[in-house]
Amino acid sequence: MARPALPRGLRVFLDAVRGLAALEVVAHHLVSVNAYGGPVVLRDVFAFGQEAVMVFFLLSGFVVYANEFDRRGGVGAYLFRRLRRIYPPLVLALVLSIGVAAADRDLVAEFHPGQVLGTLVALQDNGALKPGVIVDPPFHNLALWSLSYEIAFYLVFPLLASALHRWPRLTPHLVGAVSLAAFAAYTVHPGHAVLVLAYLLVWWAGAAMARAFLQDRVGPRALAPELLWLTALTALAVGTTLRTGTGGGFAAYPLLMVRHFGVATALVTLVAVVAPTLRARPALAAALGRGLARVAAPSAFLASISYGLYVFHWPLLVQWGFPHTGPVPFAVAAVTLLALAVAGDRWAGAGLARRHRRPVAVAV
Repeated sequence: MARPALPRGLRVFLDAVRGLAALEVVAHHLVSVNAYGGPVVLRDVFAFGQEAVMVFFLLSGFVVYANEFDRRGGVGAYLFRRLRRIYPPLVLALVLSIGVAAADRDLVAEFHPGQVLGTLVALQDNGALKPGVIVDPPFHNLALWSLSYEIAFYLVFPLLASALHRWPRLTPHLVGAVSLAAFAAYTVHPGHAVLVLAYLLVWWAGAAMARAFLQDRVGPRALAPELLWLTALTALAVGTTLRTGTGGGFAAYPLLMVRHFGVATALVTLVAVVAPTLRARPALAAALGRGLARVAAPSAFLASISYGLYVFHWPLLVQWGFPHTGPVPFAVAAVTLLALAVAGDRWAGAGLARRHRRPVAVAV
């Protein structure tokens, strides 16, 4: 029996959300980390780069479940698809940073082999915002912190899929309990591994939404286990903040985790409420579908290059001194970013899609 495909309108919506999240991260780094000038209000408008990463985690879990659960070919083929999606653009981004540092005559000061190696084996995180980090991303490329989490989630997914086959009711609670226990351990003894496990629930919530949509039962009841544990995780982050204070500021531990887990809880709640509402109101759903049809092509294009935008924008627009010298150099760097994003994502992603056609064609 063929697996059900997701509705076209939902796929367009996911494409649009993913593309907009990538643009938010780019804009956030340009106005918050970099001194390009412009109105100060832009820093407030584009202050949600961290929340955009939570959107990526949810979408990643959604699409990996929709594309890979019950897919034939074995664990080896699955890991090859996932790692090929991640690593070619990542390696190219590291090479770009090395070249940019050399052009800026900063290579000796900025090149740290341990950071490069740590990133290649998925151990990187942002030590300025979180305690217990093993290694920072190389060349201060802050966007790369999330990839260590993504790779870990990819590696764990076959185990979770197997558990879900055997214990469909128990597995969501198992993921929630593990994440909550991991974050509790992190608050006592910070470490990278337990923090990654704490965020596993966010990624898994995306997978749970895909499962609910594919079974046509999305709603508060279907997503109740994930919402329960996400709420508990957010409450623990709030409690930790109240206990330890907010000395690190809005963008650092522990308040950063309140933002992360809180926005994930809010987004899953929104989906659980809105999806049944649209199902109960066909006219509203049809009108929304017509609106989404008008943006289908640009949304698909933006989603298809979102990962390239995510990993390449830092070396080209933030790290490199050349774009800072005027509007024309900035435009050159921006066009280069777009070209590399298209080439990198098409080679690593769409090439695989041609060989393994699936019902869900959302880029991840």
